[in-house]
Amino acid sequence: MIIKHDYVKFLTIYEELSLSKAAVKLDVYQAALSKLLSKIEKELNYKLFIRTNRGILPTEQGHKLYTHLKKQIEKWNIFSGDISSQDTLTGVIRFGGHPIILNQFDSIFSKIISEYQLAEINFSFARSKEAVRKVLDFDLEFALVVNPTLFNDLVMKPLYSDEIALFSNKKKYNKKILIYNPELTSQEQLIKKVGKKIKLMPIANLSLSLSIAKNLNCQILIPKSIAYNHDFRIQTSHSFSSSKIYLIYRTEQKFMFNTRLITNLF
Repeated sequence: MIIKHDYVKFLTIYEELSLSKAAVKLDVYQAALSKLLSKIEKELNYKLFIRTNRGILPTEQGHKLYTHLKKQIEKWNIFSGDISSQDTLTGVIRFGGHPIILNQFDSIFSKIISEYQLAEINFSFARSKEAVRKVLDFDLEFALVVNPTLFNDLVMKPLYSDEIALFSNKKKYNKKILIYNPELTSQEQLIKKVGKKIKLMPIANLSLSLSIAKNLNCQILIPKSIAYNHDFRIQTSHSFSSSKIYLIYRTEQKFMFNTRLITNLF
């Protein structure tokens, strides 16, 4: 049994009967807790608390939810020997980023999923700017992004630099066709680099583009790290662009155990 991390935070809100006190105890922003509470109420389709001038009071449904969750946690602690109190990842941990970037960290995600049974890992596929916004809006705990804009509310851990260029998996390749991801560059920009004589094939899906590039024995425009991981080791052009990949998360998460463990893995 895994109780979603959102609902574990609900328990603290209930016990403190104050969003501000719960925020201090959980080491998060009060605005984040308020948004989380609204999200839970929307999921359950009923109010959990009544807002008053003196703070918040639980509704009947809020009291029932609290009682139910406490019983479930007690049962789990008995069954597991209170493993949740050990130093381990717990709750729901949400990662965001473009599939091309997330794909490069599949071994780390596999390690987290296999070794930390009490954690529920969710993925949100989005372009870097959208992923950054989701972290700022408390919709994601972590994001893997390219060249993010600096924000005071974010910690940005640089992971590696990458470059985008044309690659082939064979020395002799079909020079008449080029496959590219339209999210990496536009057709107009590509024509300026390679000319109009090459047939350009836009394919956003990474797996499909790699398979077709192998079948057609043609060039593909992708990041160097991905090219090397999929045996496209022959670079056929100069670098089109370079970028830095970052792991980002909110500053208030910095001293939380989950954050420290995950940042060490990356």
